[in-house]
Amino acid sequence: MYQSCFTFGGGDLVPTVEEYMLYFVARRFKQIEFTRELRGIANVFLGRI
Repeated sequence: MYQSCFTFGGGDLVPTVEEYMLYFVARRFKQIEFTRELRGIANVFLGRI
């Protein structure tokens, strides 16, 4: 019988490949949005100088 070392209360805590991909895509999307926001703020301040 196979027993995972990442179990808690009978549930397997090892993320699937799909969960990993979703995590990395979400992180990348947040970075892109953050960069857009910073550019917008920089344009506002540079436009006032």
